[in-house]
Amino acid sequence: MAQEPENATDFESEFRRLGENLKQSFQSAWDSPTSQDLQDEIKSGFNQLGKSVDEIITGLAESPTGQRFQEGIDDFEDRLQSGEVEAKVREELLSVLDTVNAELEKISSKLGAKSQDDEGE
Repeated sequence: MAQEPENATDFESEFRRLGENLKQSFQSAWDSPTSQDLQDEIKSGFNQLGKSVDEIITGLAESPTGQRFQEGIDDFEDRLQSGEVEAKVREELLSVLDTVNAELEKISSKLGAKSQDDEGE
């Protein structure tokens, strides 16, 4: 029966002890007044960032450019609901499909003609 060397147990207990010490050190550092101050600064910074973004968005929404943008969105929404956009998309898609099919037919007929020429030789 093989016995584990006594050193293996020592390593295990030392690594366990190291893990506990690291855990305790990180927790102490996290709970320290310096860390708390840093956390408060970060939270305050994010709050200020949020306020700045809100001000920018509000300013843009109230600006002439922002209002034109909103009018464009409203106009698009009206055209979408009326079916105008759907009709235009259908029209464009059918045109693209027609063009692709016409080109494929040209290629197919050229290949067919070449194949007949090759057979006739």
